[in-house]
Amino acid sequence: MLRRNASSRKEEKKAIDTELLDELYQEAEDNDIFIASCPFNETKSMIVNVNGGAAIGLNTNLISNYAEETFCMVHEMGHFYTSAYYELCSPLQLRSQAEYKADTWMINRIIPIDDLHAAIEAGYTEVWELAEYFDVPEKVIIRADEIYRNKCLL
Repeated sequence: MLRRNASSRKEEKKAIDTELLDELYQEAEDNDIFIASCPFNETKSMIVNVNGGAAIGLNTNLISNYAEETFCMVHEMGHFYTSAYYELCSPLQLRSQAEYKADTWMINRIIPIDDLHAAIEAGYTEVWELAEYFDVPEKVIIRADEIYRNKCLL
């Protein structure tokens, strides 16, 4: 059934993605998070803790569509909501822990476990299929698999 209505689902998903991105920008505004376009060398986005507040930098030169922008925003908001900040010179273990917390928050927000189970039961089992279904980069599906398996939910 889901495959037959793929085009209508894609239209609906596009509207949802735009809605999610709008929600994320509103949440940032509500939490006094400053957002700026920053031309980093190779980084698409980052969040910094500044005097008890936060600022998100988005590299609009590297972000090519709504899905990428949504991914960047939801990931950085994951850092904010979990207070998982680190400095560039932080030890790898601290950085990995902060990224894991932000990724876990992100995955719970954009690919809830019940939705992932429903997609798999509907026949979407390949990484690329799930990425297309959820309209996220494939690396997000791989990360969701890791996180949910670590929690014994898959």
